[in-house]
Amino acid sequence: MSVASLLRSPERVLFFVFGFPPDFSGAAIQTIELAKALRARGVRSSFLAETYDEGLPHVTVSHGFTVRRVLRGRDGSVHRFGAALAWNVLRRASDFSVLYFGGNPGEFWTTAYATAAARLAGKRVLVELNMDYDGDPLRIRGTRLEATKKWLGSSVERYLPNSGAILRRFPVDLVGDNVELFPYGVDLARFAPTASRQQALALRACLGLPVDRKVVVAVGAVTRRKNPDLVLRAWQRVCERLGTRPPLLVWVGPAMTEDREGHDAAWVKDLIASADRPPLQGLVRFVGHTDTPEDYLRAADAFVFASRQEGSPSVVREALACGLPCVALELPGITDELIEDGRNGFLVRVPDQGRFQAWQLGAFDDPRVKDELVHKLSRVLEDPPLALLLGAKARETALRRFSIDARADRLVEILART
Repeated sequence: MSVASLLRSPERVLFFVFGFPPDFSGAAIQTIELAKALRARGVRSSFLAETYDEGLPHVTVSHGFTVRRVLRGRDGSVHRFGAALAWNVLRRASDFSVLYFGGNPGEFWTTAYATAAARLAGKRVLVELNMDYDGDPLRIRGTRLEATKKWLGSSVERYLPNSGAILRRFPVDLVGDNVELFPYGVDLARFAPTASRQQALALRACLGLPVDRKVVVAVGAVTRRKNPDLVLRAWQRVCERLGTRPPLLVWVGPAMTEDREGHDAAWVKDLIASADRPPLQGLVRFVGHTDTPEDYLRAADAFVFASRQEGSPSVVREALACGLPCVALELPGITDELIEDGRNGFLVRVPDQGRFQAWQLGAFDDPRVKDELVHKLSRVLEDPPLALLLGAKARETALRRFSIDARADRLVEILART
């Protein structure tokens, strides 16, 4: 029996995402890849997307999907945006059978209004959880109107956390046990190692990267939560240690230079400017957003990840799939679910997780963590046989665990029984 035959009738999924390209959202990119894989299984998809950009078209077609953008007002009102989203859901009620939230918001009401609208229209609602907020991924416990939020939260057909850490913290006592693990996936053909070192160097030349130095890549928005400041401090010491031919750090991802959603524009601008001055001058390159991050991953020698708060990062899976030795800071139940320390990469232990994950409160500069990050990055760069072995195990891990096709099959199965 084919996976598609599990469905009682052709499903039509309306995905809501927090930013559709050219707006940047890592969760949205993952959702688009899922929708593409679902299309091959007979599932029709369309999108609603949050945007802050008044210049983007209200309705467009991208990747073969109809995308309708809902403008988030400059006043930042959660309730006004939630009501607008709910109205769009009701207007589209004849176009979908399932409303799927691709990534949970930082505020409960953003999705609550739309959930209520979808349920009123007789539609099923699935909510992906890709972030844990202070031990409560729904942000319900102990808040104002907790009873109302519990009632709305319990109307969701299925919650789909993408990591074991989020699953373990899910508030079953508040909204019930309608929850199951639903890990992210990767297009293993798109994110794959080059066939040879020569191809990697040729790709490097096309990207304007040096062919005579080691290259380490980080992928993610330049924002406090992604911890680029600690990476830069450690990187300076890595370059000092490697001496006369220092490696290059390439940071791929948009610079979040607008003061919204916790982004500190002045801080980001200062950080990027610091990379153009000694002692980092010539050692770091911020390349901004790209639709093909796999090019940089496939051209690199290693990958570094230091984010202070995540759900289950796609970029680590993508780096593993590209056969890169990965060095990542420990987020219990998250990065240690992806990286087996010493086998397909290295984990950097972070003793004080409370302070580490409280990124809104300021910089994190534990010297023990920085020393270990420097040591493990240097090991990967100084020991080619070790890097080759870690990279081979990284790709093996991805092939075994991170297929986007397997994720799409899993969602079809979930749809068939909800």
